[in-house]
Parts: sequence; C-alpha cells; structure tokens
Amino acid sequence: MSATGSEASRSIEQPGSHIRGGKASAVVAALTLAILLAALDGTIVATALPSIVEELGSADGYAWVGSSYLLAVTAALPIWGNLSDVWGRKFTILLSNAGRSIQGVGASGLILLVNIIISDIFPIKERAKYMGITNASWALAAAIGPLIGGAFAQKVT
Repeated sequence: MSATGSEASRSIEQPGSHIRGGKASAVVAALTLAILLAALDGTIVATALPSIVEELGSADGYAWVGSSYLLAVTAALPIWGNLSDVWGRKFTILLSNAGRSIQGVGASGLILLVNIIISDIFPIKERAKYMGITNASWALAAAIGPLIGGAFAQKVT
C-alpha cells in the first residue's frame, strides 16, 4: 500500500515534490479520463431512463433510478476522502475505479480523488488550471452521454 496520510502530506509539502512536463500531462490525462467515466455514468442513465423504467415495469421507479446513483455519490464522498488519507491516493483511486461496479459509490471516489490528487501534485498557483482541464470532461460527458444513452436504449436489449 501507500504511505499514511500524515506521511503523504509531509512528502507533498516538501519543495520539489510537484510534477512537471510529460509526467504532469500523463497524470492530468488519466485523471480527466477518470472524471469523464464518472460523468458519463450519470448522463447515459438519464437518457436511457424511460427504457429502463419500462423494462422494470414500474413508473414509480422512475425517480429512483437516476436519483439512487446521485444519492450514492453524495453519501460516499466523505468516506473516500478519509480512505485516501489513510491508504494513500493511488490505492484509493484504483479502488474507487473498481468500485464503479457499484456505480455511485465508486464514481464518488473518482470525482473527489481527482481533485485531491491535483491538489497534492500541483502548486496552488497551477491548481485551478488543472482542475479546469479535468472538470471540462463534465461538458464532454453532457454532450456525448445522451447520445450514448440513446443508442443503448434503442440498440441494446
């Protein structure tokens, strides 16, 4: 596993612990992809929701299909933050990616940990730029998620 939270914080606060160049680009690309996956989870389901409810055979479930995902994301955010302090960022983001199989729980870890990792590896003056880059994937997900959801609803049985 990784260093404990206090050890990780000390190493990050040391001068020269921030990354630059190609390594920074690779990390930001991976983090952006993680956020995109989490964002697509919500936007795809929203479009496919009428088909999902029809398959379930209950109009009462309409509100809960999408809301349950967002509820799980919100409820799990503080847990992921604490786990990343205890087990380290790398292990926890891998765990949250695996947790996407439980949809909202894993996605909340991805959303939160991307911002925590950016805060860990970039100086304060550069954080907004990199958080803007990673969070731009929400706009991409809003554009392509409904198209993918519609295709799933029409073509996948």
